[in-house]
Amino acid sequence: MNPDMHAALCRLGFSAQAASDIIGEQGIDTLEELRVLDDKEVESLCKVVRKPGGTSTMTGTVVSLRAEANLKMAVYYLKYLERTSRPADTNNITLKSVRALRTHKQWEAEHKDVTAATISMKDWPKTIQSLVEYLKGCLGVTKIPLAYVIRDEAGIFPEPPGGYTTRQQELIARAPNLAVGSAGMANTFTQTYLDDRSKVWELLSAITRDLECWSYVMPAQKTRDGRSTFFNLKLHYLGFNNVDNMAATTERKLQTNSYTGETRKWNFEKYVWVHVDHHAILNGLREYGYSGIDKRTMVRYLTAGIKTTSLDHVKTRILSDASLQENFSACVNLFQDFITQKEAESPNIIIAEIHDTLSRKEQKSKYKNYNNSHKTGSN
Repeated sequence: MNPDMHAALCRLGFSAQAASDIIGEQGIDTLEELRVLDDKEVESLCKVVRKPGGTSTMTGTVVSLRAEANLKMAVYYLKYLERTSRPADTNNITLKSVRALRTHKQWEAEHKDVTAATISMKDWPKTIQSLVEYLKGCLGVTKIPLAYVIRDEAGIFPEPPGGYTTRQQELIARAPNLAVGSAGMANTFTQTYLDDRSKVWELLSAITRDLECWSYVMPAQKTRDGRSTFFNLKLHYLGFNNVDNMAATTERKLQTNSYTGETRKWNFEKYVWVHVDHHAILNGLREYGYSGIDKRTMVRYLTAGIKTTSLDHVKTRILSDASLQENFSACVNLFQDFITQKEAESPNIIIAEIHDTLSRKEQKSKYKNYNNSHKTGSN
């Protein structure tokens, strides 16, 4: 009998006799034998150990519901260690270690995959980020977030200082993709990884099939290789040449964006939103070799696109203040405050214009009546 295995079962709440029956009569004598069980098999195991007489010590071995629940958590604990490429040690199976995963097990049971990501053809840094987040929110065949399939490095990430913030983060970083062969070498993909890689391809295929980027997804249709598909998209749209093209297109949009005054379909807020949106695109290209957009250029594009003379006073103030020339948000606030102030004064102007219009109409009406009366009188 395996004494370490026996001690571990006793720590989980089994009596010495029940632990002996599990190891001896039922052959669950190693952690590997225990790990392959599922919850229903654990229930069946405990039912067999209890024997037909129930939980009475006179007719069978006592197995409490507490011990059964703890054994389920121990099985889950062992599976979690495997999913995070960590070795299992019988001495580490304690109530504290197995129960620490209770919340995550419940999260997995209740999890629903997130809504599919949206492809933005004009902003590929944002699109790639959205795809990564999408795959973080979708689980594979063994409940590992699928983002592990598209790790930058195929191998396991080193442990970060201070550990992982979440269980999901740990699974993504440490989920295995290579199986260890008989010679002790990890040289073949695990079936779990191959299944998950195929699911990644299916998800990417579903959201790109009707777009022009489908051309870079379709080549992996036969192999269902989701990892190569993701990197095909990333390398094409965020490769050196395309980064330059995207940056140039975005800069042209900033240069041609203009504001001539408040109208029903276009206002200063929408004008600023275009700038902010395109700043994000340019800054998102930084990690792909583009230098980004500096603060002075942001302000320069903002002021250059304002074509109404009514804001010349604000533009002059910005040009005379070196600190404002590097503070996009402050400049936006100055323009908005000035526009708001003008809007507050505009009702008086509008009322005056209405009175003036009415006055002109009245004068025209009087003149018309005067002419008609004179024509009538002349007859």
